[in-house]
Amino acid sequence: MHIKRITVDAWRGLSCELGDLSPGLNLICGPNESGKSRLVQALRFALFESTSGRAEYKRALETWGATDGKPRVEVEFELAGASWMLEKTFLGTGCNTALRGAGKTLEGEDAEARLADLMGVSPGGRTELKSAERGIWSLLWVEQGESRDAPNHNDVARARIQDQLTAEIGEVAAGELGQRILRAAREHKEQFYSAKTDVERPVLRNERDKVEQARARLEDAEALHRAVAEDADALEAHRRRAADLKERVGRAGQELAEISERHREAAQAAQHLDRCVHQLELAKLELARREQDWNGFAELLTETRRLTAEIGAQEQSLAAAVIARQAAENAQLEVSRTVAAADDDLTALSQDLYRLRQRQKTAALRAEQSQVLTRLHEAESLGHRIGEIRTELAELAVVTPADVEGLRAARQAAEAARARLEGASASLEFRAHRDLQVDGASLAAGETLSVLVEDEKHLEIDGVMSLMVRPGGGELARLRDALTDAERELKSRLAALGVSGIAEADRIAQTRRDLEAELKRLRGALERHLPEGRDEIEARLREIDTQLHAAGEDANLAFDPQALDQAEAREREVTSSREALRARRDARAAELGLARDNARDLEIQLQEKRQQLGERNGRLAALPGEATLQTAVTEAKQLWGERVAARDNAEQMFQALGGEQLALQLQQADKAVRQLRDEQSATQEASIRIEGRLESAGDDGRYERVLDLQAELNQASAELQRMEREAGAARRLYQVLNDEYRGARERLTEPVVARIRPYLADLFPGCEVWLDDELQLLGMRGARLEQEDFSALSGGAREQLSLLVRIGLAEVVGADEPWPLVLDDVLVNTDAERIRRVQRLLYQAARNMQILLFTCHGPLFDMLGPDRRIELERRVTA
Repeated sequence: MHIKRITVDAWRGLSCELGDLSPGLNLICGPNESGKSRLVQALRFALFESTSGRAEYKRALETWGATDGKPRVEVEFELAGASWMLEKTFLGTGCNTALRGAGKTLEGEDAEARLADLMGVSPGGRTELKSAERGIWSLLWVEQGESRDAPNHNDVARARIQDQLTAEIGEVAAGELGQRILRAAREHKEQFYSAKTDVERPVLRNERDKVEQARARLEDAEALHRAVAEDADALEAHRRRAADLKERVGRAGQELAEISERHREAAQAAQHLDRCVHQLELAKLELARREQDWNGFAELLTETRRLTAEIGAQEQSLAAAVIARQAAENAQLEVSRTVAAADDDLTALSQDLYRLRQRQKTAALRAEQSQVLTRLHEAESLGHRIGEIRTELAELAVVTPADVEGLRAARQAAEAARARLEGASASLEFRAHRDLQVDGASLAAGETLSVLVEDEKHLEIDGVMSLMVRPGGGELARLRDALTDAERELKSRLAALGVSGIAEADRIAQTRRDLEAELKRLRGALERHLPEGRDEIEARLREIDTQLHAAGEDANLAFDPQALDQAEAREREVTSSREALRARRDARAAELGLARDNARDLEIQLQEKRQQLGERNGRLAALPGEATLQTAVTEAKQLWGERVAARDNAEQMFQALGGEQLALQLQQADKAVRQLRDEQSATQEASIRIEGRLESAGDDGRYERVLDLQAELNQASAELQRMEREAGAARRLYQVLNDEYRGARERLTEPVVARIRPYLADLFPGCEVWLDDELQLLGMRGARLEQEDFSALSGGAREQLSLLVRIGLAEVVGADEPWPLVLDDVLVNTDAERIRRVQRLLYQAARNMQILLFTCHGPLFDMLGPDRRIELERRVTA
């Protein structure tokens, strides 16, 4: 198909024609609001939408404010070697469609039906045709804002592509026949397994349950049959065990009686051992008491001897401490007298220093008085200048920088209003070919007269014509009002400020800024001269006068700084000497304190030692003699030895009879006998129960029931195996056919990938387009088979890849009859370098199909080299 011409009239305010369109590459460019999108919309309505009805989306085609002229579009195209002329008028009465071509002229619904058949789409109705109803055009048509979307495959487009590829590669399995075979295999498989989860269906599960139920019944019958034989065997075993237990119980009872007799004899030996142990403990306590008395006597004797020696040594130390204390007292008295003399010298020096410092203070007051008087004089000069500046500011008009900016904004608004008025006014230019009278003014031959008409104006061209000019309509009156309002606002602002113009206002504002800056500077200088304020500085001056008056005659005496320095140096020397003497005095006092403390501590310690010695001697006098204590210890040791020997003999007799282990053996033997008797009773009761079951069981046909249930299980297992073989064969058949079908579908995509590959290599080197078996765009694959989803790509990469896939699919569906590719601003997210590469690809693709490329970025496509380039001018949007 080759679109040759598109003509639109009254289409949302647009009336224009695109003629002589090339069957190759066509570039239609222009700025925003030049009509590109409206042309694309008009072409879409011409090819796909019915002219019947006045739905909301069709009423939006009207030109705003127009009273006549319906939206109209004409398209001249060539298809399958025949030329066609299509005319459509919307928002009229009935169906206003005409189609001429192939020697026929069709109108109304017939024309709509024939056009839908030619375009391969569903006939248009009273609602807007959706993308799914546009056949292959869903791949060939990209509206503004859809460039980053993947190509949309509706059923018609997908079937057409598959039929074309099937015929091209001879792959029958990927066609309708292959689909029918695969569908039949899937239906057979889904009799046994669910479609989504591949879980067994009830028909297969029920047979498996039958086999399990039959096996369970057989196992129960076999268990009953085995139970009789097992009971007979168990009864015989229990009888043998009862006989064995009877003999074992007799032997265990005899052994228990023997251990009981030995335990009675051991108990008597244990009582005798306890008595021996008790007597041994009494002897041990007596020995410990005798040894404690002897040890106490020895310790007291040693302690009295030690205390006697220490008292003698401390009496000598105390005599030496008393001598040292007396010497320290004499040294401390001598140093104290020297310190008192130094204090007297320092007092005399302090009086001389006071008089010199008073003279220094009065000299400083006289110097400060002179500085204060100088600062007051300078402050009076600054205050006088500040008063002058305030007077000048009061005489100036109050004009601020904001006022000046407001005046400038008002003047700019007036100038802008005048420019808009002049732009909307009619500009007439007369060039006379002979002498004329134009509106009463003479115009010689060859002269030019320019007239700006802002309102309705009547012009008389003497002897030629009368001319009535009505520019702009109501818009011009609004612009004149706007100019009047802007000029009035400017005059009002000037009058309010009392100035004749912006220059004068700017000069006054600048003068005020300069005076205010100087006033701020002077105030800062005044604050620096008198930071504490004039009142406080004058109060300070009065205070200085008072202090000088109070000084009397000393205020007039000359001050000698050298004499003060010498006096202060002498004072520091005497002070340093006195401090050294005080340190010596304090050191002597500390030594005296230590000597006194030492003598006092020695006296206290000596008194404590004497008290301790007296107490130890008293305790020694109260104890028996040394010989008596030694005899008592010897007798206690002899008794303790005899009791130890008696305890050892009793211990040997008890251990010979079995000792402590004999009680444990008795407990163990008693427990063993009781367990054997319990086991004997349990065996007898079990034998009685088994005999009862054997008597009640009898012959109830258990073996025949086992045979019947075995036959039932064999039959159910055979049916299950047959059904499993059928289900497995159905599943395997579907898997084989499905794998083959998918392989065929993958081979079906290869021609599409091959067509896209040359284009893709320039934009995305080393990458392949990634399509599924339904030819849906999934993304890209790298050289090492890494995959990147289409949704994860950048906006620019998505619109570039989407465009390349559309070109490849367009070449497939256009193998017999090429179809045009309509692109409206498809590279808005692509950088300039990529656009340059895309231009080469579009130029290459245009050899196989017609491309209509609409864009508002004309300069970016200067190197495109289109067969037809159309520049649109900016238009007013309706």
